[in-house]
Amino acid sequence: MDEVWSRENYQKLKPVDFLHRGESAVNDFEQLLAAAADRTYSELLSGPDPGKGLLEALSRPDSAVVVFDGLSLREIPMLLSLAEQSGLKMSRTDVSLAAVPCETMDFIDRELPCGRIAPSQLPGRKELKERDITAIYNGNYIQGITTNHEGTALLVWSAFPDLTYRDSGAKFDSHFENIHAMFETAWINTVQRIKGKERIVITSDHGYIFFGAGMDFPRQPSEYCEAS
Repeated sequence: MDEVWSRENYQKLKPVDFLHRGESAVNDFEQLLAAAADRTYSELLSGPDPGKGLLEALSRPDSAVVVFDGLSLREIPMLLSLAEQSGLKMSRTDVSLAAVPCETMDFIDRELPCGRIAPSQLPGRKELKERDITAIYNGNYIQGITTNHEGTALLVWSAFPDLTYRDSGAKFDSHFENIHAMFETAWINTVQRIKGKERIVITSDHGYIFFGAGMDFPRQPSEYCEAS
């Protein structure tokens, strides 16, 4: 986040160059892990930090959480720029582990008392209402959410940018450039429409690997783990 997908790199490079340079650095690091310390990947199975859970963030009525479905680390600089343009003060930028496996419903099952359900089913769930949490599902990034939610914590689940990966064009690097252009609209229709909350937490349930060619590498038979 500080060295690869940094705001400094994002500001000085064109979106496609930012994408390729970052993915190349990540690919080099993954080759190193695969060759020398592949057991490091087992760390991804460790438990999440309980202090970063959604329920903790939604424990106060003056708080809101916005989940951008499918947002990756490479998009964080976009968020920082949009927050600055909106006049919002960023108090902390941090990372945590997504659910393993990285699926939306697994994330919901882990983070919320609703079971393994789709995000579109969150509004109206009694498990959230009993905790004084209002849930909104935003399935279209060009439509704005309703804004008056006093007295309860607010959970906004945006289907953006996950919905853009359903198109075959997502495998090309131009997709990242399109995300860059669309994100301002998604931001205006979700984050900027939240009123009366002292704290807004912006997070994601999972990210995506880069689908473009050139960011893979061959593995030798000796590098594969053997089951015992």
